[in-house]
This record gives sequence, C-alpha cells and structure tokens, in this order.
Amino acid sequence: MDALTRSVTAAAGRAGLPTMILNRHLDALRPVVRPDDEALLVRTCLRADRKGQGDLLLTVTGRSLLVTRERFLRGVQLYLAADRAELTDLRWDPHERMPYMELSFGYRGTRYLLWFAGFQPAELTAVDADLTRVFAR
Repeated sequence: MDALTRSVTAAAGRAGLPTMILNRHLDALRPVVRPDDEALLVRTCLRADRKGQGDLLLTVTGRSLLVTRERFLRGVQLYLAADRAELTDLRWDPHERMPYMELSFGYRGTRYLLWFAGFQPAELTAVDADLTRVFAR
C-alpha cells in the first residue's frame, strides 16, 4: 500500500466514509498527487450551484485541494486540482441550525462553493475542527 492510499484511507476512516466510495475516487487522485504528499482531510460534498449533478469528494493534502466527481454512467473524474498556496479568500461556515456547512474559496479567478451536508450537530463541530486544523496558517 502506497503513502497516498494509506493517508487517504486513514482520513476517510476519520470521516466515516465507506471504503467502496473511496476506492472509486483513488484512481482519479493518483495522477495529480505527488508521491510524498499525504491526505489530511477527505470528505464528501456537493457543489452548491449544481445539487444533484453527481457526488463530489474533497481531498486536501499538504500541497493541494482536490475535488473528484462521480457521475452516473460516466465514472469518477477529476473536477478540480488546486495548489493550496493559490487559494484565495478561503472560508467555511457551519450552519448550526441546518445540517450543512459551506466551504468557499477562489482559485485562478473562479469562485467555488461546496456544501458538506447531512450532519448531526456534533459532526458539524468535528468538520469545523478538521478544516481549522488543515487550513490553519
């Protein structure tokens, strides 16, 4: 098992992500993640502007923010591969009254808005802590 598989599997385990979903996305991640880069955070999410357009998997490594997309009959594809140093205006907002959290950021002139949905209040706190740990500068 290589370093990427080990670190992604560990991060996905912390998030409670099923191994079957993770395995489908790993092949799309391998070509863009450097061998010495490890996954720090793995979470399923949705694009806020296109709900229902396929499930997304956010993977944050030491150097990159990666989003893969799974679509019915099209399989898994890389949606975004961004260098973390180039991200601008990075924010996340847990909605305590609603079971979701928003993550927004800019990358090369495009604004992205992702939703993490379906959380219990304790899970929102955990995701907020994960994002703070990963993106603390």
